[in-house]
Amino acid sequence: MTGAILGGSSVEQAARLQMVIMFLISAATALAAIMATGLACAIVVDEEQRIRDERVSEGKAAIWVGRDKVAEAIKKGLGFPGKARHRVENGST
Repeated sequence: MTGAILGGSSVEQAARLQMVIMFLISAATALAAIMATGLACAIVVDEEQRIRDERVSEGKAAIWVGRDKVAEAIKKGLGFPGKARHRVENGST
């Protein structure tokens, strides 16, 4: 709101802009919560409306396994931790 006022907008217009931004944040949060709940119900509840606890994995979620693999690849590519990388050109190090 301060940026809009400093930019030359009226206080009323700046307040409306802030309300729109707050409504958009609230709508995005509500939509994400509804989608997460629906997805969880679709995975855990079977056709006969029973909760199937064997469908719940106790290991790491696939997204975190992928993140860890990417992080390890980056670490290897950059030479972490503390190892200096040497470029081999024409047989010399």
